Amino acid sequence: MGFGHGAFSEMTSEEALEVARNATPAALPQEQFDEPNGFEAGQQVVIAATDYGIDPVAGELLFAGSEELILRREDERSGVVHVHFPRFGFRIETR
Repeated sequence: MGFGHGAFSEMTSEEALEVARNATPAALPQEQFDEPNGFEAGQQVVIAATDYGIDPVAGELLFAGSEELILRREDERSGVVHVHFPRFGFRIETR
């Protein structure tokens, strides 16, 4: 599934959090884990944009592919979620 696909529906922030709590993250890509900077799956990292919205997002690195990074995050409001980032335009650092 690419950007812009899916269905849109109005919902409150509480409804969105409930959807996240009740959802199961999709399977990770079948692509080989490819992180040339030495980061490893399972490592705690932060990812942030390099040019705008530079607030870092912390979590467990699950996947690093040629075009995408995926972090696993968990908190009491949303449960377990996988956050996807583009590979380009974002930096990754150890936590």
